[in-house]
Amino acid sequence: MSGVARLAEGRVPRPSAPQAPATVMLERLRRVQEFRFEARWLDADGSFVTGHGAGRTTVREDGNQTLVVDESGRWEPRPGQTLRFHGGYRWSVEGERLSVAHLRRGENRPVALVDLVPSPDGGWRSVKPFLCGGDEYSAHLRADGANTVFRWMVRGPRKAYTLAITYQAPRGPSGPGEE
Repeated sequence: MSGVARLAEGRVPRPSAPQAPATVMLERLRRVQEFRFEARWLDADGSFVTGHGAGRTTVREDGNQTLVVDESGRWEPRPGQTLRFHGGYRWSVEGERLSVAHLRRGENRPVALVDLVPSPDGGWRSVKPFLCGGDEYSAHLRADGANTVFRWMVRGPRKAYTLAITYQAPRGPSGPGEE
């Protein structure tokens, strides 16, 4: 039966269901290719230090509604000090939540970090902090134009810092920032 015939009989076809917000955020992460980050921490002398880094990502599917985001780049904790790094996260949609795990021990041994849920500010916040040796790791994720910003806030007896990672997706045919 055609759509016109269904309308004539009063049976209107249902529109496809809208994507769940967690799925939308996963789709944003699927497109990232580069990232930059800034870390701020309290140094031993009581002053704040800001370090910067940047790199590239490789994103791949790892099952239904799960992505692995591999990161590699350079980190400059202090001017003139440059370190190379590599790491990865697994992002999974779990119902209305977006679960984040690190893959430092390998893909077969992920370490669950946080579950993110929608927050009143339009972003995503951790349901509860990840605990590591008395330190608490809380997270916030939000869309910022074509970018996706993932922020860690770490507090505890051994650590006090923030880490803001800005994931960048290309906006146009020529690359990031070009329409």
